[in-house]
Amino acid sequence: CPILVDFQRLPTGDYVCEDVVIERKTINDFAGSLTSKKKRMFTQFDRLKKCKRPFLVISGCKDDLKSEINYHAIIAAKAYLAAGGVTIVQEESDDDLAYLILKILEKCGKFHLTNGFLKTKKS
Repeated sequence: CPILVDFQRLPTGDYVCEDVVIERKTINDFAGSLTSKKKRMFTQFDRLKKCKRPFLVISGCKDDLKSEINYHAIIAAKAYLAAGGVTIVQEESDDDLAYLILKILEKCGKFHLTNGFLKTKKS
């Protein structure tokens, strides 16, 4: 049973599967959202915190950071989100991040992986 993917602009998150909303950011995009004049991170993540099962997945590590922002500000922003109920997970590579997103959806009961293949709960 194939999984249908619908590409569209979403009001919240980058990946949505029923009640699971996943926002994906690179470490540099996350830092940039903290330092933007509009403080877009807080607007974006206040919407994310209102979702039933919100996740933030960050690609990259401290060594990848090209911003002048103090890394403690990034940690404080993660704490703000975690205190608001957003689950935050960070992976070093995009490949690991893609697998992580699949595993989040699997653990939330949206489908399961069998021998490397995706299967919906109905198949």
